Amino acid sequence: MLALNSFRTTAVMGAASYLNDPDGNRDPSDGVPYLWTIGGSVETADPAKWPWGPIQLNPLYYDFSKSQAEAINRLFPGAKAAILFQNDDFGRDSAAGFKAGFTGTVVAEQAHDPNAPDISGQLATLRAASPDLLVVASSARFMPPLYRYREGQAWQVKVVWLYPYGGSAALMQALGGTDPASQQQALRLIAGTITGQFLLDPFADQNHPAMREHVRILNTYGGGFRPNEYTLAGQAAAEAYVEAIKRACDRGDLTRKGLLQAAETMAGFHPSVFKEGVNLETSPSRHVGAAKAAVGEIQPDGTIRPLR
Repeated sequence: MLALNSFRTTAVMGAASYLNDPDGNRDPSDGVPYLWTIGGSVETADPAKWPWGPIQLNPLYYDFSKSQAEAINRLFPGAKAAILFQNDDFGRDSAAGFKAGFTGTVVAEQAHDPNAPDISGQLATLRAASPDLLVVASSARFMPPLYRYREGQAWQVKVVWLYPYGGSAALMQALGGTDPASQQQALRLIAGTITGQFLLDPFADQNHPAMREHVRILNTYGGGFRPNEYTLAGQAAAEAYVEAIKRACDRGDLTRKGLLQAAETMAGFHPSVFKEGVNLETSPSRHVGAAKAAVGEIQPDGTIRPLR
């Protein structure tokens, strides 16, 4: 028996206690492997506390944002950054990771509620600090008002988005409209944004062989459902699960413990829908899959130019 692929930190942690000690007797020997979850908070990846998992698929928010900061240091040495973050585990961990890796100067920070109806006050405060970079650790729903504020104020600031699923597709969906005119308007607003991703982007990578295969799978088995971060994460988790079973079989141990140990030795495995250069990096002491971001800049046509 195993548990597979819960989404979001609250759901992941809600199951972790039970799966690590199903009968509640404080003896974890009867635990159940809890594999390839989607969370991101540091608390979800503690093998000392949760020996049976969660083993998560995506990078920790902290690590992911720190790797983006390291790329920013090379591209914009000595830059001044203002940070906008939503006040939850994603926003706080992402902002902390960026600051840990950033060698420039953070000139201002502003938090907002994850359900805030308006962020213009926070943006005005950040703008007053005259940053070179506007670093954003907020979900996609806050990006349209941010871009419209930037355009309305003629604010020439570079946007850096610390969202693990952030790319052309997520931003275009958030900005709305599928007709050519709406898409061109969205592309104009988001061009130049620096993003980090661990999964392929449904828009920017639409011609990638693995994305074409993903679309074929969705058309064949998913009723033509459009690809997004959830469908891509689901395929990556399925590929990782199959690989873990193969490794457990090769070792002659398809028990719960054998499957867990196989999942803990996946360093270097590359799910087909992961970005180039991003692999799983699990070990017995590291219950996190992907370890870094593939950092890129959105181009006017929606493609994403890798930034090395």
